[in-house]
Amino acid sequence: MITVRKEDLEKCVFEIFQAAGLNEEQAGIVSRHLVLANLRGIDSHGVSRVDIYTKRLDLGIMKRQTEINVVKETPSSVLLDGGSGVGIVLATKGMQISFGKIEVSHGCQK
Repeated sequence: MITVRKEDLEKCVFEIFQAAGLNEEQAGIVSRHLVLANLRGIDSHGVSRVDIYTKRLDLGIMKRQTEINVVKETPSSVLLDGGSGVGIVLATKGMQISFGKIEVSHGCQK
């Protein structure tokens, strides 16, 4: 078994995605989520996905910059279009919007 420090692995994955064309913010989101998946024991959705994702970026199956557009929004939901961008980035934005809706509906402070 090979052991790698979380910070070192995250930095390595981050650098790979920056080299593949993702901007700093999006490379950070993807690298954090992939490493966290491994730390949670979900190796099938961890850094083993780096090769697959970078190939999809190279082939143009996924766009290098995820541009997120709101298609429809209600007080309790939002439908987003990521335009064939990176799903982890789109899901992260969707969660951020959803958490904001929960805070507003329950009168919570950020």
